[in-house]
Amino acid sequence: PDDVQISYRQGPSSDGFNELIISSINCGGSKGCPLDAVSKASEKFGTDSPQSLCEIASAGNIFTNELQPLTMVFIATTGVLIVVLLVTVIILMRYRTSEIKIEDVRI
Repeated sequence: PDDVQISYRQGPSSDGFNELIISSINCGGSKGCPLDAVSKASEKFGTDSPQSLCEIASAGNIFTNELQPLTMVFIATTGVLIVVLLVTVIILMRYRTSEIKIEDVRI
């Protein structure tokens, strides 16, 4: 009456579901298992803090709040290029303005 069938998805890129085979539960050869039997068998796999299962302790923290050397180089290069661009635009605006005035006088 209260038989359960457990399925899981392969990953975020997959839409198909796979059936979980629970070998430690005696389901009597049926397609589903009693809910009590599944609950009892899955107790040893439970955890109070599921977030701890997602942490990667051996690799260290991948995303840190510190600026990495390569990031600092990109920031410095971007800053220098912005200053060069602004100086170039200002210089070009001055010469263009003076050329327009000279052309207006010649006409």
